Amino acid sequence: MAAPSLLPASQPTRPAPPRTRPPRNAIAPAQPCRAVPRVHAFGKGGQALRRDPRAPPTMRGWLRKQDSSGLRLWKRRWFVLVDLCLYYYRDSSEQRVRGGLPLPGYEIRVLPPAPRAPHTPQFLFTAEHPGMRTYCLGAETPEELNAWVCALRRGASPLSR
Repeated sequence: MAAPSLLPASQPTRPAPPRTRPPRNAIAPAQPCRAVPRVHAFGKGGQALRRDPRAPPTMRGWLRKQDSSGLRLWKRRWFVLVDLCLYYYRDSSEQRVRGGLPLPGYEIRVLPPAPRAPHTPQFLFTAEHPGMRTYCLGAETPEELNAWVCALRRGASPLSR
């Protein structure tokens, strides 16, 4: 016995209307960082991790961060590494934390040099953790890249110090 239809027998079924926008994943053809389905997102905007102002920073400086929005734009942010957490700000005044991530458990990987899209930093690295957002960051020079990667790896695996 056939399943009952919701349309009257006299009305033919219509084809679906054509899609007017491309699918979300078709916005940028070549992405240096892969998108990972997020389970948890630490510290973005109002829910950013709180930084202890008394704790001395291990490192601070400018990096470019790939935006988590669909456009995947690169934004220049001021980063501060304190204890085992990386915080970022809109500028070097460090007035309001824009976001942060607790480093233990993250794997810091340097991305190989490759042809990049315009406005993409040349020296890239990622902070990856299973089930968490992957952060894609870019430095201005190879020396900055090396300094940040070494400092972040120490913070990501504090037991191996």
